[in-house]
Amino acid sequence: MARKSKQKMKLLYLVKIFLEETDDDHRLTTPQIIDRLDSYGIDAGRKSLYDDYEALRTFGLDIIKTQDVAMLPEDEDHFTALVDVVVSDQFYGWLMSFGNNLEIISPDWARERIAELAGEIKGMYG
Repeated sequence: MARKSKQKMKLLYLVKIFLEETDDDHRLTTPQIIDRLDSYGIDAGRKSLYDDYEALRTFGLDIIKTQDVAMLPEDEDHFTALVDVVVSDQFYGWLMSFGNNLEIISPDWARERIAELAGEIKGMYG
């Protein structure tokens, strides 16, 4: 199959890669994913993959995409992290793992969702 005709299969190969090679403890970087796709004869660029990740997440796959993190020190014990992510239930679970050591500053909809999840947990345990 010619390399160009395989491009139509890119999303399917991405799903295959994610299902076979990733889980909560094993993540792949975008360069690693580009290499995996190349081994299948598929060309992929970083920016096009971000669109593909979003398409797969919208379809219902639990895809979390992170990029560079900017850490801004507040004082000796606190910092602000600026992070680009694809938001999912798994992402909120990760945030909840910080307990009361985390405050979401923005966006408002993320603050509201984490408060909603915390309220549901509180309701379960009284």
